Amino acid sequence: MFTSSVKKNRASAVANTYCFEINKNHYTIDTSCGKKRRNELKGFLKDKRKNTILCTHYHNDHIANNWLIAKKNTAIIYHKNAKSKINWLRTNSTGQILKMYSTMDKKSVLSRLGFFNKKTAAFLAQSPLISRFIIPPLLFIIAYIVSFKNTGFMFPKKRNITWLDPEKKVKIDLNSITIEGWIIDKDFYAFETPGHTDCHITFYNNEEKILFCGDALNFLNPNDIQFGSIEKTFSTIDLILNIAKDEDIKTLALGHYYPITGKENIIKYIEKIKEKHEYVYGLVKSQAKIGGCHLHPEKIYKEVINLDDPLIAKLRRINFPVSTLVFLDVFVYKLLAEIKKEITGY
Repeated sequence: MFTSSVKKNRASAVANTYCFEINKNHYTIDTSCGKKRRNELKGFLKDKRKNTILCTHYHNDHIANNWLIAKKNTAIIYHKNAKSKINWLRTNSTGQILKMYSTMDKKSVLSRLGFFNKKTAAFLAQSPLISRFIIPPLLFIIAYIVSFKNTGFMFPKKRNITWLDPEKKVKIDLNSITIEGWIIDKDFYAFETPGHTDCHITFYNNEEKILFCGDALNFLNPNDIQFGSIEKTFSTIDLILNIAKDEDIKTLALGHYYPITGKENIIKYIEKIKEKHEYVYGLVKSQAKIGGCHLHPEKIYKEVINLDDPLIAKLRRINFPVSTLVFLDVFVYKLLAEIKKEITGY
């Protein structure tokens, strides 16, 4: 494992990378981003004749180094839903920010980004011409520069990519359960685990009992306003929990944290993540009921973020943009959208 984490209980700044061999085939899960990781992997992989890059999802902090690590014969494997995103490698930075700005409260989004104070944000948001024609390209440029600083150059290497097609999933008989997915190698499989994004994959080494779950268990999922889903986040958590219980998973390899080892510890960890998701879900939903389902997401976000609650207090400290893993405002927006869809049918 390659990681930038300095403490075992703290999230790494960029995604972890996992390297291993199965039947003399070498695999690299999430090449991550940045020059340091790139140099580490190049040194580690220089003697590996056959290497396959596996991508848990399309976010830049997980896949930016793909095209700088891959050799001519290097296979790269994604979920098919990532296909439309590969041509726009900065989507994780530019697309997210622009989507937040266009769909959420403009003044509040600008204030939370940290580039403008409240007075400036209010002025920019209230001016029709500035808000519509100047701020979007400005945000694009800022997000692009930040992304470039964090990930460097990225090239859309399209050769040797295999797309895992949901329509081509097969039934895989594990030790205790049967699940649909894709066979990557002997006793090595890939499963759909959407929620964090719509193209998220979890990889499973059945022989070693290691589950590589990327960001599927991040708290607070989803932080991807474009392709994330709260409903699918809960389904994914349940799926991973069932696999951990039924398959006696020994190691849970996470995207930004140190791996969890031991079946009991793994189950407790997943159950805790689920409990926290359900708790925040309940808080947001209760505030929505108080204000009515048509209340503006920003108002509910303010009510939730100001609650006198230990978990919310923690979220206040690590919420975007302090951390790019937790977006409470996006969670509120997505949850209200799903609630309204249940009520109205669209």
